[in-house]
Amino acid sequence: MSVEENTNILPFTEEIEIVERSRIRKRADKASSLRCKTLICVLENPQNVENIASVMRNIDALGITKLYVISPDHKIINCNKRKMRPVSASAEKWIYTKFFISTEKCIEYLKKNNFDSLVTSPHIKAVEK
Repeated sequence: MSVEENTNILPFTEEIEIVERSRIRKRADKASSLRCKTLICVLENPQNVENIASVMRNIDALGITKLYVISPDHKIINCNKRKMRPVSASAEKWIYTKFFISTEKCIEYLKKNNFDSLVTSPHIKAVEK
């Protein structure tokens, strides 16, 4: 007997899918409530779309929901978001991304919206002797 002939199999399979989707939705809602909505990651002068996608994946894992990208040369700003999807498909759905053409514009926007700035740098600070 084929699956099509047995009418009892299909509704049961559909019921399992509905229950599974409901379970996943509940987990997503719970995780969403734990995300940080007051911390913004600012990425200055990324070299390519893959850099942005990598940062998106990392901040998504940390529960950060916003990424501001500063790209003075307009290359990254003008990139098509579809280029980012294969590199970071899921993070791109959950991370709000805003682009700025200068660091000054970004800082001005953050100050206007009452954000405090904390800064890190990959550069090694010289030791004073």
